[in-house]
Amino acid sequence: MSRHRNIRNLEEDDYYDDYDYDDEDDYYLEQQREKERKAKIEAERKAKVNQAKQLQQKPKQVKTPQQQSTNQQKKASTTKLGMVSGGNKGISIAVPTDSTKKTSIGQSLNNPSYAQTKAINNSNNNSNSNSNNPPELPAHILAKLRSLSATPSDSTAQTLRSHLSLVILGHVDAGKSTLTGRLLLSLNHVSSRLLQKYQRESATIGKSSFALAWFTDEDDAERERGVTVDVGTKFIQTEKFDFTVLDAPGHRDFVPNMISGAAAADCGLLVVAATTGEFEAGFAAANCGVAGAASVGGQTREHVILSRGLGVSQLIVAVNKLDAAEPPWEEGRFEHIKSQVLAFLLENGFKEKRILFVPVSGLTGVNVSNEKRKEAEEEGWKLLRQWYKGPTLIEALNAFVPAKREFEKPLRLIVNDVSSEGKMVTVRGRIVQGFLRAGDGVTVLPVGDDACAIRVERGKATKESDSPYSSVGSRGNGQSTSAEMDLNDITELRNCALAGDTVECGLSGIDAARVSPGCVICHPQQLVRPRIERKFEARVMVMEHLAVPIIRGSQVLFHMHSIDVPAVLNRLMTSKKRGEANARSNPRVLTGGVEATVEITLSERLVLEEYSECKSLGRFVLRRGGDTIAIGLIEKVIDT
Repeated sequence: MSRHRNIRNLEEDDYYDDYDYDDEDDYYLEQQREKERKAKIEAERKAKVNQAKQLQQKPKQVKTPQQQSTNQQKKASTTKLGMVSGGNKGISIAVPTDSTKKTSIGQSLNNPSYAQTKAINNSNNNSNSNSNNPPELPAHILAKLRSLSATPSDSTAQTLRSHLSLVILGHVDAGKSTLTGRLLLSLNHVSSRLLQKYQRESATIGKSSFALAWFTDEDDAERERGVTVDVGTKFIQTEKFDFTVLDAPGHRDFVPNMISGAAAADCGLLVVAATTGEFEAGFAAANCGVAGAASVGGQTREHVILSRGLGVSQLIVAVNKLDAAEPPWEEGRFEHIKSQVLAFLLENGFKEKRILFVPVSGLTGVNVSNEKRKEAEEEGWKLLRQWYKGPTLIEALNAFVPAKREFEKPLRLIVNDVSSEGKMVTVRGRIVQGFLRAGDGVTVLPVGDDACAIRVERGKATKESDSPYSSVGSRGNGQSTSAEMDLNDITELRNCALAGDTVECGLSGIDAARVSPGCVICHPQQLVRPRIERKFEARVMVMEHLAVPIIRGSQVLFHMHSIDVPAVLNRLMTSKKRGEANARSNPRVLTGGVEATVEITLSERLVLEEYSECKSLGRFVLRRGGDTIAIGLIEKVIDT
């Protein structure tokens, strides 16, 4: 039996496990319910507007001849204001009486053009909008955007280019950053001149083999240590997809940073070192830790478990450093690694049709991309082509399936980084659902401050000398693709970023001290805001190896996207072991490998949502003593 197969049960609503491209009844039923709810709200709003108009309209009074004569006399009245210097002509200025002023103002208020203009001005007041209706995309635009989630077999597939977030996973020193740098170089997103500069600088500090890694490890401390600490973000573009590449750290001390990268990813690239000893160390079996946590041995295993629990369902396994194996480029070594890793991936809920194994060398570039000249000349290519007939790494990236995007749901933008220039606060993050337009009024949670998104820029692959962010709707530096042209040609999508995009947003009307990584940006209407609470019910899957069981009152560290706060498991509601049909109520302890329903209380209020409402705000990880002990999904947010 699988040690971690219960993690599959946590993903009942997972797109790739349960979403069937040929059976979308549940998805469109949810859409229909949402449309009915919005239609009801719109009908109530129109009823209130009509009622207000009826109250403003007054019955027209018929004036008597005597009243008409009096009004004519008042209109004809004038006041002498003196004589002009040097002349004998008097200047007369008509002064309207109070009744005339009242009539004039009343006519202006009842004028339809005035009322319409006032309504438009009120609707454009984004920063303090109290409208009950959040922004929506027209139905014909949503129909076009559905091609972003179309399968390759669908006739509408690739009408627009899909955007995917790719997280780089693996044990420390497996060559993740070097392989990422090689990808950037092979796709011409960085220059060979910059590589030569990095080669000279890295050689001066004795790390010449790390030159490619410097494309993503831009911090001086990371370069000196040769270890990735923070998640590096780059953008690449292949034939079929635009990728946001998240280079996650592999050292066990920086697992919280790896969690934030995996939580923002649609798919993964697992890098496994093929050299003797390195693969075994990174894929070592778990041992029970003294802290009572699930120490999963090598980080390869822990990264697989965490990424699956955080929503990664498609995976490429890059068997790296085969050129340094003994003997080099041996088929037997590749097949040995493939058999062990594949069995572990299947145990943890990955589907075999969503897994690809590719032998590569990030340092030399063998099998990263098709290079006919090198294939004919280099020894590594010749040895590999004797037995491997599969795709290159870039071809494997094009084999991914587009991710399902929820454009119709309310806006959720998770902030990863904050900076300020003058009066504008710049936030960087990912839109996990909905859409954001330049000029929209937004609310930053959990602080609840209103702001205006005066600038929205979507991240994309660029030349080495250009900024990775470009103004939405601008065709800019010649790097535009046919997909960007299609989006820009749609009037409603100009100056707009969509679900799945990594964005840089400029906010006005808010203090920089009020925004921090982990904040969630949404539209200001109360109807579409997520809840801010500190208690919830969740289903969790406990890691297999647990020396000290989890009991009521256990203190843990709660991780969700880019935040972590202390938490307490204040109630154990049910538990079920593998193979059991019925769950036990009110268990005393939770042992390794069980699936349980628990109640968790956080140390502070956070933005929380049920997994069924927002997947990114409904997934979390529990850690204790530096090790992962459980992965879970929020089922119910409790009012406190």
